[in-house]
Amino acid sequence: KQSIKKLAALAAALAGAAGLAGCVNQAKDVASYRRVLHASPRPAPARLPRLLTLRRAMLLANDNDESLGIAGEDYVQALIAKTRAADSFVPTISFAPVYSQIKKYSTSSFPAAFSPTKFFPTHYLDAPINAHLKINPFFTTTGLHYTALNARERKYALLALQQRVLLKVAQVYYGVLESQRSVHVLRQTLHVEQQRVLSIERKEKVGVAKPLDVLQSQADLAATRVQLTDAENAVVKGRATLGYLVGAPNVNSKLLDQFTPPPTASIRVIETVARQRRPDLRAAAAAVSAARQYVSGQIERYFPSITLNFNTFLVKQSFPADSWWSALASANVPLLDLPVLNADVRTAYSQLRQAILRESQIRRELAEQARIAYANWYTSRRRAVDLHRELLAAQSAYQQAVHSFSVGLATNLDVITEQDRELASRLAYSTELYNGKVAALAVLEVEGRLNYDTIELLPRRPAAPVKPHAKTFPVKGTRGTAAAGVALK
Repeated sequence: KQSIKKLAALAAALAGAAGLAGCVNQAKDVASYRRVLHASPRPAPARLPRLLTLRRAMLLANDNDESLGIAGEDYVQALIAKTRAADSFVPTISFAPVYSQIKKYSTSSFPAAFSPTKFFPTHYLDAPINAHLKINPFFTTTGLHYTALNARERKYALLALQQRVLLKVAQVYYGVLESQRSVHVLRQTLHVEQQRVLSIERKEKVGVAKPLDVLQSQADLAATRVQLTDAENAVVKGRATLGYLVGAPNVNSKLLDQFTPPPTASIRVIETVARQRRPDLRAAAAAVSAARQYVSGQIERYFPSITLNFNTFLVKQSFPADSWWSALASANVPLLDLPVLNADVRTAYSQLRQAILRESQIRRELAEQARIAYANWYTSRRRAVDLHRELLAAQSAYQQAVHSFSVGLATNLDVITEQDRELASRLAYSTELYNGKVAALAVLEVEGRLNYDTIELLPRRPAAPVKPHAKTFPVKGTRGTAAAGVALK
């Protein structure tokens, strides 16, 4: 009875342990990669705030983008593989109790003194425990290092994807602002052109203007309407894309341009910082190290593996009753598996060469991207200065054309031409201001600094409104660059 009680207690303990092992903390697994992203997954609000800053849009995308979650689950799976590799050093323990009962022995052919019942009980209970461990110490240790490096690679790949997502949010955000600015400028231009058409039509009725002037003005008005329609459509599509990125069904919020690009260093500094901080380069380096460990692991499979078995009993009533434990150790040499092992080693070396080439490719791409990003940023700043000068000149030329036409010194076509030039200059200048900010963020992405820390540096609240004016004022830039900051009318 006491043996049965011990057996029942052990069975209950094992059942409880099995139940606990089957409980999976999914929230903890998700939190393991959310900590890397500094993200807090939550359902996106049905209605976004009335004012949507770039910082808020990036935070929402960081929390709700599914591609980040998919890459994060890859990181979780790599961590699980690391845990599984560590568990290879733990033996497998099995517990299989046996209860046997025989109703009756046939003792007619045995003397009473030698009855089998004196040596073999008619019923007994055995509770054996077996511990089994098969391990190749070198291969298993190398596998543990490999899984750790693979998890590191997945982590940096996740951070690299985060950078691309944040840059995409900024591009779409400023694309919407650019389209909205175009809509605003085109509506103002459309109002002016409508007034001119009415004026030209009145002059044509009294014989002051020609029918050709009326047709020219009407054609220019229709062309502006087409541009306005395209700009309004671009706003709708841009807001739809922005809503997809931030995880909201609709983005009807007002977008605020409050980002001030930080000073950008030289190309050499950008490349140096990128080599130190780029997460995709770190991921490639971890992949090379992991591939080397994998090659070592495949070679170590040639070494013999060791098998250990240990058996004991919690309860033993069978014959012989005094045999309570046994142990066995053996070594296994994979002689017949050599062709398969050779193929695996060749494959491992091929994968190592691939990883080295991939790292080399990323390093060369890094140098290319650094130069392109710096060139785009530098060109954008110079273009902004020249486009502002062009805008001021086009505004003056348009005003002079209007005045000359009113006194009969210019034709209506001259007025339309100068107005189109002034409109194109305004649109190009406003577009370039936004392109410069995206170019500055692209430099941060190349350097590996477009991450959660960058989001935290963005303005949290709307700035105080500033009355716009048309006068230019210089903006201090880095050595060898020119910049301009101008408020459009």
